[in-house]
Amino acid sequence: DAAVPEEYAGLPVIQVPVSRVYLASSSVADLFLQLDALDCVRCTATAAENWEIPEVKAAVEEERILKERAAAAAKEDAVRLFLNYIDREESRLKEEIEEAKINLEKIDVDQESLDVELRAIERTNAMRVSSGEKRGESQRDKVERVRELLKSAVLNRLARTYCGNDLSALRSEFEGEMQKIKDVDDRYVKRFGDNLKKYDETVKGVDDAVLRKTGAARAKLEDVQRRINNPQRLSSIKSQFEIVKRRIDAIMGKQKSSGLTRVEQEKLERLQGQQTLLQNQLAQYEEIAGLAAGNIAHIAATEAETEARRKYDQAGKALIEGNDMALLELTHEQTVYNRVREFEKRSLDNVRSAMNDSRLYQKQLQVKAEKCLGYLKTTVANIDFLDVDEIENVRRDIAKRITKPILEMEDGNGDVFKTIDI
Repeated sequence: DAAVPEEYAGLPVIQVPVSRVYLASSSVADLFLQLDALDCVRCTATAAENWEIPEVKAAVEEERILKERAAAAAKEDAVRLFLNYIDREESRLKEEIEEAKINLEKIDVDQESLDVELRAIERTNAMRVSSGEKRGESQRDKVERVRELLKSAVLNRLARTYCGNDLSALRSEFEGEMQKIKDVDDRYVKRFGDNLKKYDETVKGVDDAVLRKTGAARAKLEDVQRRINNPQRLSSIKSQFEIVKRRIDAIMGKQKSSGLTRVEQEKLERLQGQQTLLQNQLAQYEEIAGLAAGNIAHIAATEAETEARRKYDQAGKALIEGNDMALLELTHEQTVYNRVREFEKRSLDNVRSAMNDSRLYQKQLQVKAEKCLGYLKTTVANIDFLDVDEIENVRRDIAKRITKPILEMEDGNGDVFKTIDI
């Protein structure tokens, strides 16, 4: 591969080491033998029986050195077989290119069918939302939309075509998952309702017991109050008190004027004792009446407090129930959304992904066939410069290129194709 000197420019150049030598003169054969370069000789014009050098004669007989006409015939056969092979491969590659184009057109048609079907489902869903006078899509609408996707004849056909199976198994799984979520929610609502009912019964029992006890105490106190506030009894005590008081006043008047005898003094003392007793009785009645009134007021306050606490408990229960139900609805909606989104991915998104993978694969097949076809044309143009062995090597290389997986094929920019298992 060294550069040719300028003074020899334009002359035929033989690069060394030399191979595929044509031995036109038998007289120089011994020189090749002595140089141990007989393997460089590829062709000779002398037949095997005319050779006197045993090594050369054996090489010709074993066709390690070909006679001129035999070599030419061998190349003609090799070229003929090679061109036949090229024709067959060209036809096959052209069929592959055409088939890839047809498949790409089918994928485009399927994509348009899918888009039309999705628009129809969206219109149905939009009508359902608007008919319910709701803003936005509810969880039920989401469930119905995915249910329609899973039942769609178009989507099921595309799933069979590009994923190998329709969506019937996925549809059954989806309905089972939705039923599981409903069952869990129903059990939670029932348990929550049972707990509230039990709480109501417990609180009501406590409140009723308090009210019964306060009612009984109120009745006793009111009975005491009625007996203490007996008008006849109080009037009798007051009347006795006034009589005693007048008698005492009369004796006290006499005492000032003339003094008292011992009998009158003893009478005065007895009357004063009666007066004190009657005063104490009136004071006790007033004290007991006050205590009874105070206790009745306390009982009324306790009853009011019990009633207020009952209302407070009811309000608190309503708040807890509302908050818990709101939390349940939020959790339920999030659970449903996650499961619905999962099934949407496993149906619609999987079909879309498989269609895109199939489109990519068909394009790769098309590019590979076009590249191989171009390589065949280039090879045919250079066949005259190849010997029999080189033609066979080229044929093997072509077969290797054609059967090479797409993953190992390079595109026009030298980038390796990426394939996806579909």
